[in-house]
Amino acid sequence: MKKILTSAICAIVLLNVSAQNIQLPQWTVGDYTLTLLSEGQQKGNTSILLHADGDILAKYAPDGSFPNAVNCFLITTKTGRTILVDAGFGRKLFENLVSLNVKPENIDVVLLTHMHGDHIGGLIKDGQATFPKAQVFIAKAEFDYWSKQNNPLVKTVLATYKKQIKTFVPDEIGAPTAKKLIGDCPEIKAIAAYGHTPGHSMFLIDAGEKPLLIWGDLTHAMAVQMPHPEISVTYDVDPETAVQSRLKVLDYAAKNTLTIAGMHIAWPAVGTIEKTGKQSFKFINKQENMKEVCQFLNDCGMYYIATLDDNNQPRVRPFGTATIFEDKLYIQTGKKKNVAKQMLKNPKVEICAHNIPAGKWLRIEAEVVEDDRVEAKEFVLNQYPSLKSIYDARDNNTLVLYLKNVTATYASFSEEPKVVKW
Repeated sequence: MKKILTSAICAIVLLNVSAQNIQLPQWTVGDYTLTLLSEGQQKGNTSILLHADGDILAKYAPDGSFPNAVNCFLITTKTGRTILVDAGFGRKLFENLVSLNVKPENIDVVLLTHMHGDHIGGLIKDGQATFPKAQVFIAKAEFDYWSKQNNPLVKTVLATYKKQIKTFVPDEIGAPTAKKLIGDCPEIKAIAAYGHTPGHSMFLIDAGEKPLLIWGDLTHAMAVQMPHPEISVTYDVDPETAVQSRLKVLDYAAKNTLTIAGMHIAWPAVGTIEKTGKQSFKFINKQENMKEVCQFLNDCGMYYIATLDDNNQPRVRPFGTATIFEDKLYIQTGKKKNVAKQMLKNPKVEICAHNIPAGKWLRIEAEVVEDDRVEAKEFVLNQYPSLKSIYDARDNNTLVLYLKNVTATYASFSEEPKVVKW
C-alpha cells in the first residue's frame, strides 16, 4: 500500500501539455534563462529509421512508434537580450511567447540550428517577417547549401530576412574558442554537428556550473537512438556523418555532464546523458531524476533537512513531505517553525535520507524557494490528508517550498555513487 501511495505522490503533473495550461519549463544557466516553447508532443513512426532491425524495434519501439516533439527555445539574459533558438512551424510559437509577455518585435536574435521547415516555419507569417528586429544567425555551410535548393519556404525566409542574416562557422565540440557569436553574450557558442544537414549546428550556453547544449536535431527518436546512436533517419542529408556527429556529441556530453536540450525530445526536452556501453547511451530527463528522488524520500518515510540558524549553527530536523507539482519537487512545513524562518532567510539546505532495507542513502544539496500560491499549498496538502488537521492552504502558517539547483547523490557500500542534477 505504501508503495502505491508514494508512487501517486511522486506522479508528475503534466496535464494538457499541448494546450500549455501549465507553466512553461525553465532552466537557469548562469545569467541565462532557457524556456521551452513546445509546438506539440506527438508520436514518431519507426518507418523513418534507417538500419533499425526487427530486434531493435521490438525492444525499443514495440508498437511501431516513439515519443517525439517539435520544440524551440527562448533564451533571456539579465542584460535584456531575448534570443529565440529555432522558430518551429509557428503553430504555437506566438501563443507561447505571449504567455511569457514577449512580443515578436522583442526578439533581437534568432539562432537557427538548420533550415528544415519545422525550424524556420515560424519566421514567416502572412508573407512577412515575424521578427522584424531580429538578427538571424545561420551556419555558413547551411546557408550555402540551402541557397542552392529549390525550396519555397527557404527562399522566402532568405529573401525576407536578407538584410538581417549573419553567417557563422561553428566550432568543434570541446575545442577552445575565442569566437563571439553574439557580442554581449560570449557564453553562447555555436558547435558543429553536421550530417542531418550540411551546416546543422548546436548552441552551447557555457555558463554557470552546468553548461547546457541545445543540440537541435542531433536525434529524432530518443527511445531508439540513445541505445543505438548508429541508427539515422530518412531526413538526414548525410546519414553517415550524422551518426559520427551523434556519437561524438553523446560521448562528450556524457563525459562532461552537460545538460542537453533538443528540438525533438519529448516534454520537457531537457536532461542529461549517461553512457551505458561502448556506443550506447541513456537520456535522463529532469522529471525522471526528480521522480526518483521523490520516490526515495517517500520510501524512507522520514528524511532530515539541515539548515543554519542565526548563529551559523547547523540545525537538523526530520521531514516527511515530498511531492511533485508543476514540474517541481515540493516540501512543506509551518511558517511559525524555526526551520521555516531559517530556510526563508538562507535558502541553501542539505537533505539526507537512508533507506535501510535497500542499504542506500541519499544526500541532496539544494536551494528552497517559497511558493505562496493557494493552489500549490492545496496540492501538497491533498497528497498528505493527515496534515489538513494542522494546516490549511489559506491560513497564514502553511509554507510550501520547491527545490532548485539540486545535486542529489545516491550512495551505498556496494555501488559507485550516482549523481543526478536539475
